[in-house]
Amino acid sequence: RSAAKDIDEKLKAHPYQTCLHGDLKSCNMSLSSDPRYVTFVDFQYIGRGCAAKDLAYLFVCGMDLDDDFESVLEEKFLKFYIEE
Repeated sequence: RSAAKDIDEKLKAHPYQTCLHGDLKSCNMSLSSDPRYVTFVDFQYIGRGCAAKDLAYLFVCGMDLDDDFESVLEEKFLKFYIEE
């Protein structure tokens, strides 16, 4: 918790800024029958920042997954995100 301010400042200064949802979790997503497409809803906040913020929020707060998420899927999802 003591590092939160430093992390926030570094993310704000990150060179790769994009549009952030700010509340990225499964209940704010609408999935298509085509798995390549997803729609995001509930834009009470929208702002500019490092995409890692939305990704971290999704991984920590927004996914309803089994307890083995970190050991099994986290690396796979991060690799997919970076490659795309």
